[in-house]
Amino acid sequence: MPRKPPAAPAAVAAPVSRTDAALAAIEQMIYDGTLLPGAALDERRLAEHFNVSRTPIREAVQQLQARGLLRVVPRQGIYVERVSLVELRNMLETLQELEAIIAKFAARRIDVAGRKALEATCARCVAAAKALNYSEYAARNSDFHEVLYAASGNRYLIEQVKLIRQRTAIYRKGLFEKTNRLERSAAEHLQIMQAVVGGDAKAAEACMRDHIIVGGAGFAEFVSVIPEALLAP
Repeated sequence: MPRKPPAAPAAVAAPVSRTDAALAAIEQMIYDGTLLPGAALDERRLAEHFNVSRTPIREAVQQLQARGLLRVVPRQGIYVERVSLVELRNMLETLQELEAIIAKFAARRIDVAGRKALEATCARCVAAAKALNYSEYAARNSDFHEVLYAASGNRYLIEQVKLIRQRTAIYRKGLFEKTNRLERSAAEHLQIMQAVVGGDAKAAEACMRDHIIVGGAGFAEFVSVIPEALLAP
């Protein structure tokens, strides 16, 4: 009998470098608010915290500076970058358009399982809003958008949206608690869900565009609850 060819060796994941590990950890600390915009970073303390030399920290800082997350001021220090109101508005304008396109694609492409998931998570949003459960609503709000992302079927578009959402997360933190948007947001989710499930791409796009706060009284209310220290002058 002919011999079987030897099995192909299993793929081995490349080890994560110390620089990459430090970069990912610092980046997450910025996104989740552990390191707030304007906060000063100390290379020595970071090196001690991650149990590495200062070289990987310096390399991580350089990459995060290139991404616009950190600002290095010669002879002064390293700071978490703050964004100005203009920059924040620009990011939200971009997010508004991309999320609207996602809703449009979702209406065209969502399958039966996706429809059921969207209806279910929308119902959970409404229930959390009625109960005035802010933390639950924030979690279910994320679920709602995640279902739409998956239904859009466009990985590149999803990556861009998530990048902006991460970058603006600290400025949107506590939005539902500090404004009167909880019930409005749930009602808007219901409109978006109905348009997507009904396959009405035009309505889904329009409803999502209205859902994302960019201008007018909604933006003014949104900005009013952002601590001034988090914004660049």
